[in-house]
Amino acid sequence: QEKLAQSFSDNASRKVKGSGMGLFVVKSLLEHEKLAYRFEMEENRLTFFIDFPKVVQD
Repeated sequence: QEKLAQSFSDNASRKVKGSGMGLFVVKSLLEHEKLAYRFEMEENRLTFFIDFPKVVQD
């Protein structure tokens, strides 16, 4: 659980290359736009779901 929480942090220390800010940026954007999101964690696998509102055009 702690490792998962660090995935959403902007200062997560990583041993892999990259900025380490991917999920943090996504989470921040989703919260700013008030979009629902959830994730499911299985053994060595994280699945991230985003619920987009249905747009009906007149």
